[in-house]
Amino acid sequence: MLGLTAWSCCAAEEARRWHVEQAQAADAWTQVERKEHAGDTNVWIARGMVADRRAHTLEFVVDATGLGSGAIAEFLVVGEASDKDYEAVTVSFARAADICRGLEFLGLPRGRPTSPERCQFWPQGEYVQATIRQLGRAPSEGRPLAGCLLDQRPHAMLSDRLIYAGSCWQDGICLADATSPGALISTYNEPTAVLEFPDRMPQAEVYGSLVVSTNGGFDRGALLVIALTPDMLPNGVARVAKVSLQVRRRVQADRDGVAGVECVTCSPDPAIGAATNDFQGALERLAALAKAGRDPFVTVSLDDALTVGTARDLARVLAMVEGVAGLRVDSPPAGQLYFKAFLPDERWRARAERPSQPWELHASRNPQGAWNCTLVQILESWSREGQLAPDLQATPFSLGRQEDLPGKIRELIEAQIAGIRQKRAAAGRATSADDLHALATLKRINTIFVFAPPDAPLGAFLPALRLVHDTLPQVHVFVE
Repeated sequence: MLGLTAWSCCAAEEARRWHVEQAQAADAWTQVERKEHAGDTNVWIARGMVADRRAHTLEFVVDATGLGSGAIAEFLVVGEASDKDYEAVTVSFARAADICRGLEFLGLPRGRPTSPERCQFWPQGEYVQATIRQLGRAPSEGRPLAGCLLDQRPHAMLSDRLIYAGSCWQDGICLADATSPGALISTYNEPTAVLEFPDRMPQAEVYGSLVVSTNGGFDRGALLVIALTPDMLPNGVARVAKVSLQVRRRVQADRDGVAGVECVTCSPDPAIGAATNDFQGALERLAALAKAGRDPFVTVSLDDALTVGTARDLARVLAMVEGVAGLRVDSPPAGQLYFKAFLPDERWRARAERPSQPWELHASRNPQGAWNCTLVQILESWSREGQLAPDLQATPFSLGRQEDLPGKIRELIEAQIAGIRQKRAAAGRATSADDLHALATLKRINTIFVFAPPDAPLGAFLPALRLVHDTLPQVHVFVE
């Protein structure tokens, strides 16, 4: 293993030396372009990159890493500072920040990459067509950049277009220029990538499935040009259509479920007027946008009067119609749950099947018909010798009001911390902050499971969840 590691390090160092040598050729190319377009305000040039408004194209120079056919490719292009070049097809001489500015020089608005922690699972932005060719060859000889990859997932097909997500920026610095991963063009949903495929492609789900195609590899050090051409809709219409979908129970609805709701769709886009429809009509309205070539990014709001059973049914339908050719559910507005909170992993209903034990919140009716909440704390015990699974001790705490939830959780966390301090003090051992972080399991929980009957209104527990959202952002709602 040590020998293999040493060989890998030597190979990486040799590849970097080769890249440094090729950089001289890229710099020479840049100087030629600067002289040729001197004084031309329709052309913007940075090291290894030219953005031309008349040609409506940005071109940048890369060199091949030598990744061969069948090799796993996590990136089509990384930056020079990246430490991920061993899983990239090419390395760019142009900086990510300059490519972003060049695309925006061509009139392309900056998009938004994925951010799972914000429930933004779809890259957002305008499309570009991307081709690759040998340096010195005519643009007509370029072939689709996506053709460098083979997608081995069953029935999957890579798009021939990329989304300009625009990476993330901090204090004017583009994070795609960082050491890791340094992704200019990623093959998965990388939150700092400049460009990525338009589909939902989490790294954990696609890793190992995207490999270099038979004709997608290049000899190490080969100088190549990647051309990006914006592919926008006519008349300056933005491809991204942000739409709000507000779902509420129909007045005098004679039954529960999807058939008993009405939906208000509206958008900051003046071309998309507000309308009130049943759920099917709202979906048809969104489908019409997709058919017109737009990408509907939909924020879903559920009225507190809707029942848990209805919310689950709505979530099931949204999960079926969501996709790259339809609507994309975006992060929820403040105070709302992401729709998949109502589609939990049913295996976790049984405590013994969970990887850890989050808080539980149970909603139920009291004898007078009012809805009450009960908080359940579950502690694991490994006190028996040789046990393969922990013993679980569940303790319920009835809440007089939903507003009592944050205080009760704080009280239980503080009690566990005090117990740890007391035990360690009795054993003559000091307690550091690191000890508490490792031992105070309740303090580390960021998830809460909700259990409610199908007829429970969302208002039976949502006000409580809103009060603890900052510390318990992960919510899973189980219908009993």
